[in-house]
Amino acid sequence: MLCSPHGAAGDGDDRQGNRGWRGDVSAPFHVKVAEHLYGDSAARAAIAQAKTDAARCIQISWHLDDMKNVRPNLTGAQAAEVLRLCKAEHDASIGINWDTIRLCADRCFPKPN
Repeated sequence: MLCSPHGAAGDGDDRQGNRGWRGDVSAPFHVKVAEHLYGDSAARAAIAQAKTDAARCIQISWHLDDMKNVRPNLTGAQAAEVLRLCKAEHDASIGINWDTIRLCADRCFPKPN
């Protein structure tokens, strides 16, 4: 069984019993790499810090396809321009949503009458 970069079960628990590069039960790939580069204790400390940092924030992503869902006639380059404008004009009190994407698309590429 091939493991993803996050381990077979996604949480570091390899329920399949696969053997890692040291011959023990597999840890997630990023843990193995960190242990190899920095040693066991430093790797575990770095991974614990990364998990703590990840729990302190969220990230919402919008994709070019989302721009094209609003305006199917946009090319890839045009959708990228709309995405850039959405980021540049982002207002944290409003956020980015379907309406703001539509407004940015209309501002960049007005619909023909």
